[in-house]
Amino acid sequence: MPDMRECDCQHMLELVHGFLDEEITDDLAESVRYHLLACEECVANYDCYVELKAALSRCAPTEQAPASLRIAVTRIVETYRG
Repeated sequence: MPDMRECDCQHMLELVHGFLDEEITDDLAESVRYHLLACEECVANYDCYVELKAALSRCAPTEQAPASLRIAVTRIVETYRG
């Protein structure tokens, strides 16, 4: 059976992308920050993700989808959510 620290670290790895993209709740973000203060291993993983995100940002085009496409996708998502 894994110990609590392993579970916490696994949970943090699942949240790190949302944390980096500011897509998680404030409460979850606070949990991630708190865990990163206490866990060197997760900080190392987090730092790798930060570097990867920065490298991808430098390589990726900064174009936005046309407004008509964004509106169509938004409508589909809203319909799906019900």
